Amino acid sequence: MIWLALTGGLFFLLLLFPILLASFWYFHSKDSVLPVRQNRSRDPRYFAKSFDKLFQEAWPNRDGEMIALSRPKPEPYYRADDMDLEDYPSPCSRLVVAEQAELAPPGGIRFQREIYAWRDARFSEGSWLRAVRAKGNLLLDDHVYLDRWADADGTVAVYDDCNLGISLTSATAITLGKNCRFRRLFAPVIHLGGYPGQGLAPRYPRDPELYQMNLSKARRRLNGRVSYSDTEDTGILPASVVSGGKLVIEERLVIQGSVRSHKSVHLSEWAVVCGNLFADGDIFLDSNSTVLGNVFSQGNIYCERGVVIGREGRVSSVIARGQIVMERDCFVYGYISNETGGLVWPEEKQDDIPSEGPPLGHVYLAPPAVCQVLTFPDRETFERVDDQGFRHNPHIREVLVPAGVRAIPESMFFHCTALEAADLPPSLEEIGDYAFADCTSLRRVNLSRLTCLRRIGRSAFDGCTALEAVVLPPNLEHLGATAFCGCTALGQVELLCTQSLKEAGAHCFQRCPAADTLPDLGTVCAENRQREHSDTPPSTTSDHTHAEQEAAHGP
Repeated sequence: MIWLALTGGLFFLLLLFPILLASFWYFHSKDSVLPVRQNRSRDPRYFAKSFDKLFQEAWPNRDGEMIALSRPKPEPYYRADDMDLEDYPSPCSRLVVAEQAELAPPGGIRFQREIYAWRDARFSEGSWLRAVRAKGNLLLDDHVYLDRWADADGTVAVYDDCNLGISLTSATAITLGKNCRFRRLFAPVIHLGGYPGQGLAPRYPRDPELYQMNLSKARRRLNGRVSYSDTEDTGILPASVVSGGKLVIEERLVIQGSVRSHKSVHLSEWAVVCGNLFADGDIFLDSNSTVLGNVFSQGNIYCERGVVIGREGRVSSVIARGQIVMERDCFVYGYISNETGGLVWPEEKQDDIPSEGPPLGHVYLAPPAVCQVLTFPDRETFERVDDQGFRHNPHIREVLVPAGVRAIPESMFFHCTALEAADLPPSLEEIGDYAFADCTSLRRVNLSRLTCLRRIGRSAFDGCTALEAVVLPPNLEHLGATAFCGCTALGQVELLCTQSLKEAGAHCFQRCPAADTLPDLGTVCAENRQREHSDTPPSTTSDHTHAEQEAAHGP
């Protein structure tokens, strides 16, 4: 009996031990807010950025023709600026570096080590590449084989019959010619089945009204087919569609939401999905159909000519567990990934080659025009921007918010790393959570004149490492947790809201140089709340009663 009691007691202690340990840790740990980031997605340019970091650290310390890159011992490299075309061995077993001029080795060379080009890089027909990093533009001629990855800060032009290895990425734009195979692609704009000189915009522009539709929160369960009758004869279904079986969306219909099917989805010609498109089976996108959000399939994805996925200035993802096949003149704005190998403009689909064909000679792709100053004609246009906003836009340098706008939506300019200035109107009442978080170049944002501003949301300016001074305006009542956390250059903060601030979250100025000079915001808020409750209302009642008596009895 005693052993039974001891066994039961021991079992109880074992159950209680994790709770006691967690309680001890909770009450003895330091109070801190973990940094919150919304950019947890895998960086599609990870290979290039990692290699670039290694190279930039090793290059200043090179010794003659030796460089210590990733191996314990220095390794030899070729300096392409000092080489003639006949000097390239094949196979080439050394790292190749081109610092001063365009890198253009002869075709047919097999490069067994990485290639680093400070400027443009051009590889002729039959080249075999292991990995390429170009600070300028990159061009791959016909029949180029890429074993691992290639990346360029500029544009990437790929011609016909190329094998693009594991990853091909660009910070600017990519075009792919006929019969190219790929695994992963990333660029702000990808033209699949096209050539430099044909433009970086769809051949048939979409209706601008599509890009201003707010996603509907309604849901419809439809099986089999979405037809014109389901839209009440408007052609627009203001809801997301959920289907348990195969789903066909008829021609020219607009789904003002997302589509989710447990089997396959067939989007007919000129049909539009304003949100995301998910399917457990295959996805078929007919000619000139459009998906403004992300596309994900547990099976395969087939896109006919003229399909557009995503939108300019945003990053969308096209992901398939199986294969992705793209015919000519398709556009994707962002990321493409498949597990079994993608194919662009396959051989059996090349019988309808456009009359203009590829341009004479192989040329670099001209970069697309980008918007650096973001303006809006009126308040209505600003408020009709979709929920994704302009997050992750790498080009915007200045934002001019029009008069009359009352709120900056949540995460609207999140991680706009080039944004330097934001001009906000006096009508503004709220800056949403994460609205300007991770805008690492933001230096100028004038809050002092925003006398209507009542709320700055959680992490609204978190990680704005270039922000040096800020003035919190009068009448501000709510300052969200970690609102200016991580603003490591913020040395001057002026509080004009000491009489109005009622709520301040934890660690609003954590890791800011000005944090030590500020009063305790919790105390300020408590005093303001107490004063608000203790203050007697103005004697308007007695004055009003006195006025009524005078009106009744006369002067």
